[in-house]
Amino acid sequence: MANIIPVLSEEQVGKIPSRAEQKVYKALAEQLPNDCLVIHSLEFIKQTSRFKSHGDREADFVIFSPHFGVLVVEVKGGGIEYDKSINQWYSIDRNNTKHEIKNPVRQAKDAKYEIRSHLQQRLGNKKLLLAHAVMFPDIENATPMVGPDMPINIIGANRSLVNLKKWVTDVFEYWAGEQSIHDPLGESGIKVAEQIYGKQVSIGPSLRAAIEEEIQKQIELTNQQKNILRQLKKRKEAVIEGGAGTGKTVLALDQAQTLAGQGLNVLLLCYNQKLGNALKIKSQHIDNLYSMSFHEFCSWRIRQVESNTERDLIEESRSSYPGEDLYDVLMY
Repeated sequence: MANIIPVLSEEQVGKIPSRAEQKVYKALAEQLPNDCLVIHSLEFIKQTSRFKSHGDREADFVIFSPHFGVLVVEVKGGGIEYDKSINQWYSIDRNNTKHEIKNPVRQAKDAKYEIRSHLQQRLGNKKLLLAHAVMFPDIENATPMVGPDMPINIIGANRSLVNLKKWVTDVFEYWAGEQSIHDPLGESGIKVAEQIYGKQVSIGPSLRAAIEEEIQKQIELTNQQKNILRQLKKRKEAVIEGGAGTGKTVLALDQAQTLAGQGLNVLLLCYNQKLGNALKIKSQHIDNLYSMSFHEFCSWRIRQVESNTERDLIEESRSSYPGEDLYDVLMY
């Protein structure tokens, strides 16, 4: 059984929008050996020159074989019609209604060269066997589709699904004969392809984002906290206790804004530097309200004293408390 990405349950396979792709998915998963990697619905952005816009692309199935190379298979369901005179392809549904579709050969060719550039960035200038093919699971005879750009060797039909492993091998061997000597993809190439197209990524939120979110929560006022503030209006002093995140900072900020709005000069101190900076930003446009961290306040007072009296309080503290910490002792 092939290593297929994504791995889908029977129910999930039934939800693939294209019934034709459902058939091919099951056949590839069941019939190809487990050393093959199959990517279903591989999406990528086609790289162009800087003067042209990039474009979204999708390959229905990409088969990575360690013994051969890369095979891109474009799948088209329903009946098929191609009008060479206007270069237009059609899919024909069960009601015999025609629907315009993209050229499957060109889609497969574009995808295989883009995939080659992806692999060469990791594998170097390895000569990879690149192959493309088209699969029409709902038609019995694909011979009428044969043309210079689409030999019978790269066309699959309903009967090809019976022995899909042989069909895939035949397509690879056809292209191997058409191309110069190539290097097999090998197990290392399979691992690289799986890393590029099947990697699993898990990135948790950064500590910074978590802290900023918590700080924002702390600065949002709830209705319950507003009720508490109403009860504090007649009190000159109050002690608010609670664990982290219980809203103490929110109450302090709102009360400070209220007092500043009454014309009082208000100093709002916070011991935590990061939270102090956040409060400063919140209150920077509020008249009479000065927000800062405790140590920032200490530094400001020390500079003020030195400016007014030429006393260096820090040096005096170092003489009185030699070897003590600046923030834990000297600034106090």
